[in-house]
Amino acid sequence: MKILLLIGVFALAICGANEEAQAHELKAKTFYGYKPAETQKWVDEASDAPAKEFAVIPGAGSKGNLQCATIVSKEQSEIDRKYLKRAIKLASHNPMQAIHGHAPDGGLFGAVIYKDGKILGEGWNTVLKEGDPTRHGEMNAMRQATHDNGYGLEELAGSTLYTSGAPCPMCYATMAWANVKRIVYASDYGDAMEYGGFKDEPIRAALTVPIEKRPWPGCQVESGLGRAWWEQYNAVVYKDGEGAKY
Repeated sequence: MKILLLIGVFALAICGANEEAQAHELKAKTFYGYKPAETQKWVDEASDAPAKEFAVIPGAGSKGNLQCATIVSKEQSEIDRKYLKRAIKLASHNPMQAIHGHAPDGGLFGAVIYKDGKILGEGWNTVLKEGDPTRHGEMNAMRQATHDNGYGLEELAGSTLYTSGAPCPMCYATMAWANVKRIVYASDYGDAMEYGGFKDEPIRAALTVPIEKRPWPGCQVESGLGRAWWEQYNAVVYKDGEGAKY
């Protein structure tokens, strides 16, 4: 009898684990980022500032606050403030989830990609929700722009990224590939490290040294084979010996 009972308990445990795995797999397959209507709804509902015990202290923050104001027109400065505040509102989605007893989607990061009077894409960090380390706010904004709103490289070129925090090296590189013209941000790497433990600055510093000496090192193998494939790629894709034009 005891053996049968143990077998039954074991079978139930396996079934439970299978159901949990299936639920996780279904969730991963069915969530493709928040749609424009969903991000807009949050912006409409969200508060403009954190709780009063975390009120903005006059004069607090980096001296970098003066940088944008000195290099753009008054009209552009007002646009910058408007859409940067929108990015911060998007970022507030995650701490507000925690306040209401829910697991946050990810870190305190929100972003807006803007060009010629319209929002191309926006989003907040969903790294924890999806278990995907690339789902930063800036990356989600880019995916919404391209996947949901149908904008391509030509439309993205010359746009402005507004982001609640200075973009990490991955997101910065993505903006470079997209030919984003400007990046406007609020908090910096120091804030992300001090209050969230995010290692943006160590990663940035690692990129300044040879790859084999980095904390996450790399080493080169089969360089000749790799180069040969590049030669063929160039010959069949670009046919000009030069390469990408974007």
